[in-house]
Amino acid sequence: MRILFGILLLCLIGGSGKGQQILQDSMAVCMQKLVAATEDSLRLAYSDELAEWIGRLGLGEYDGTRGVQYLGYKPCQNAKAELFSWSVPLTGGTAFYNCFRFENKRRNVLLKYVPGDKSVPPYLFYDFWAFTSDKKEYFVLLGWSETAKTNRKAIQIADFSPSGKVNFNRRLLRRGKSQSAAMTFEYGRGMSMMLKQEKNGKRIVFDHLSPGDEKYEGAWMFYGPDGTLNAFELKNGIWYWKDKVKDR
Repeated sequence: MRILFGILLLCLIGGSGKGQQILQDSMAVCMQKLVAATEDSLRLAYSDELAEWIGRLGLGEYDGTRGVQYLGYKPCQNAKAELFSWSVPLTGGTAFYNCFRFENKRRNVLLKYVPGDKSVPPYLFYDFWAFTSDKKEYFVLLGWSETAKTNRKAIQIADFSPSGKVNFNRRLLRRGKSQSAAMTFEYGRGMSMMLKQEKNGKRIVFDHLSPGDEKYEGAWMFYGPDGTLNAFELKNGIWYWKDKVKDR
């Protein structure tokens, strides 16, 4: 009977509007099970199942007006791509799921981070957009995570290949003579930091962080916004650091 129901469900889906609704309802049920689960293994299993449901949606079919609770969704503003993301609390930390989907399905990537995994960036990504460098398409990813005493935000430069792989090794962030493929910001758990795009993806603006007292220099748990903003600005495919672009 279960097999028959699965076949019937796939037949109903069929790419129609009704099928999209069935898929999205199934995603919502899966998320409810994930939230209610009390064991790490079950939470991860339901997260894997949720990623499979997302993979059955056509690009752009997700209805954000009736979105699934606890599921982040971000369509790319300047490329045919979208991002689904959610966090999974575990006994030893937090897992992050980031599903990047493209017009070419073979390019799709699931970035699944579990505590201790050093092969995947440990962030929940909440925004991304495309830019060009040397006639090649790259993406800026903005992400968040936390430790026991601090919050973290990050800028990552990503290269999504046609074969479904993602590389984070393109050093297109430049500050003075230093070049990198990522930048991390760390600050106190009780603080809030702004990190966002401006000027249609041509500028990344963020709070400048500093300690409340000089004696806490380097102790990130005491860091927070000091009222000024820094930025990276895109010029000829490179993101250049700008100090104190404006006050908060």
